Amino acid sequence: MIKKSILSTLIIIIGLNLFSYKNSHEDNSEEKEILIFSKFLENNNYKVKSNDVFGNFNLNNLNLKKTQIKDSGYSEIRIFNEIIDYQISNEGKYIKIGQDIMADLDSLKENILTKNEKTPYFDDILNLNTALYFDDPISIGNILSRNIDLGIDMVVLFDYEKNNLLYSFVLNKIKALDEYPTYFRFSLLWYNNLSKPEFIRKKLIQDLFNKNHEFVFNLTNFLFENQGKLDNVNKQQIDATLAYLLDIQLRFYENKDLRDNKGYELLNNFYVENDDIMKRFQNLSFFGYKSIEKFTKIYISNSSQITSQGIIQDKDGFTNLRQEKNAASAILEKVKTGSKIKVLDKTDNWWLVITKAGNKGYIFKTKIVSE
Repeated sequence: MIKKSILSTLIIIIGLNLFSYKNSHEDNSEEKEILIFSKFLENNNYKVKSNDVFGNFNLNNLNLKKTQIKDSGYSEIRIFNEIIDYQISNEGKYIKIGQDIMADLDSLKENILTKNEKTPYFDDILNLNTALYFDDPISIGNILSRNIDLGIDMVVLFDYEKNNLLYSFVLNKIKALDEYPTYFRFSLLWYNNLSKPEFIRKKLIQDLFNKNHEFVFNLTNFLFENQGKLDNVNKQQIDATLAYLLDIQLRFYENKDLRDNKGYELLNNFYVENDDIMKRFQNLSFFGYKSIEKFTKIYISNSSQITSQGIIQDKDGFTNLRQEKNAASAILEKVKTGSKIKVLDKTDNWWLVITKAGNKGYIFKTKIVSE
């Protein structure tokens, strides 16, 4: 019994020592990396003028308060509650690209850096920080020519809109919405500092719409479907953003038939899915958007004819919305199984319905389950 007790104690002590050594080793590696990066930046004339310059940018553009950045080591950067692939050092007053400590840190020789023999990674570190904290046009030009993905992150994730050339270039390089992570999509909608009087990125959204209508249509749907995932954006801020997105699209398609009005398709979909949003819009005078007020009245007028609601149920995974009451009639829309619809008339075998997309047509009654 005594031998087992001694053995257990030894195992615990060894384990604690190994844990302590591992943590100490990691801390030393981090300290060494910050020292090397700081020396490299200093040798390339990077020196933040004051704590205020560093702190003001971090607060205004990243919503990072001084108390959220550790005095030593690295601090994570979060965008809408998600950790992104950048870290920040208060000691060196720089932002690092990548979460992991460099694997070849031990083989990195400081004398290489003192001679300005740079690598692409160190070039990116230098260009990113001199652009963000000094608005350096040469660094911005380097980013445009060498690493436009870094420029996209600057504009979208770090709210950097000071340079018109960079902004315009990035605008043309933003791809399909589903290619980006959730935090990036939220960053297209809002500035990181939501306490600003103008927290919606209206210029960016409008410019994206001018370039690609479908992109903003998808972005609007994304926000509506993911609003429950946000705990740092309040409901009124979300509603204000949805209203702005709707207004852009309702005004653009205003003179189109309702079936071709993508803005009305969104508004109709929102009201069908959650009629409480219409009440919130009404209570806040539609945030001053006359277009939403106008098309809400149209929606209410169409809805006054509704006799019931239903859900599409078809083993094929969808059913066809027909223009007329027969199977040979033109297909207006393929409505997915599980989709909610509103029934206007069910006096015949073919029921007259309105879909979430705002299309009005006929569906055979066996394909609809009444709510």
